[in-house]
Amino acid sequence: MSLFYKLLVIVFLSGCSVTTLTHKNNQIILRVEDIIIKTQSQTLLSKLDNYGNITIKKELLKLNSNRVVVYENIRLDSSYEFNFTTTTTIKHVFESSKASQVYAHKGLYLYQLLLPNYRVLNIMVEEFDSQSMGIIYGLSTQDMRILFKKLKATPKRALVENTLLLQANKEAFISRWSTQKIHFIPLITPLRLMPIL
Repeated sequence: MSLFYKLLVIVFLSGCSVTTLTHKNNQIILRVEDIIIKTQSQTLLSKLDNYGNITIKKELLKLNSNRVVVYENIRLDSSYEFNFTTTTTIKHVFESSKASQVYAHKGLYLYQLLLPNYRVLNIMVEEFDSQSMGIIYGLSTQDMRILFKKLKATPKRALVENTLLLQANKEAFISRWSTQKIHFIPLITPLRLMPIL
């Protein structure tokens, strides 16, 4: 049986259980299986960071509720993948001493992170594959509750109420991607090939 045929069978058997988190046409779009959640947004600031094998597009967004959040789209070179679990990667990037995972399903993760300044940050992470990641941070706890309701889910633990809310300026970009973290921790590693069955 050829490798292509095996991959085709795996994709077919896995169905359409794809999770995606994107920002396009002034909308944040989250898809988890058959649930699609859309939120209107306006881009206030945008920047692109390139570290050679990893590109990070960051956008400061204003939601219809006037809340400000940051969306990050992280893409790795085709010959690299993330080295750690989603939780470990996020802890490194946000320099968090504690990551309380309150939801995990089909590549979508919700966390409350304890930051170095002892504030709690609500964060949503989509990592459906090992070469890309979508992140939204700055959500309020009320936003998280609404999200749980739309996902027809309940949090794994009680949510912290008083969380960090972002301001509409460049200081809102609080993730700490760096060359040192990416290449010397390292957050990414050369792609590990799966054995052929």
